[in-house]
Formats: sequence, structure tokens, C-alpha cells
Amino acid sequence: MSRASISPYVFQGIAMFEKLFAAMDDALAGGAPWLVGNDLSLGDINVMPFGREARLSRHARCLDRRSPECAALVRRAQAVPGFARRSWTG
Repeated sequence: MSRASISPYVFQGIAMFEKLFAAMDDALAGGAPWLVGNDLSLGDINVMPFGREARLSRHARCLDRRSPECAALVRRAQAVPGFARRSWTG
């Protein structure tokens, strides 16, 4: 499939994911395990669907490489019992 045949909305969506993950990396750069501190919050829960999609996509290694803090947050969320019951594998 050529780049010209892909909808421009795909590229807009990718840009929004990258913007979200960059903001998450910035928020986590201080060393806190969660977005707003030491405890899991609604903010973390709200972004998990995006993290899940990134982990399930063919771009999972890209997330690990380009947004390591965000990738670590997703791994921590996978260990939380409420999230662990949900499918992270598809």
C-alpha cells in the first residue's frame, strides 16, 4: 500500500498518539510510578486504552524505544489486578 493511498486521518491519529505518549513521558520523568504521583489515579486509567492499543499494535517495540516511561507505565498497569483480568493480548 502506498503512502498516498492511506487516509490522512491515519497520520493525524499517529501524531496524536505520539503527542500523548510524549506528554506521559514528561509527566513520568520525575520518577513517580504513575502519572500524578505514587498512586494509581483516574488519569492513569483513562490513558490505558491508548497504551493497550500501542502494546497490541505492530508498533509495540517503537513504544518501548521512543517512550520508555510510557511503556513502563503500561507494564505496571498490566500488573494491577483490575487491569490484569482484562485482555492485553488481543
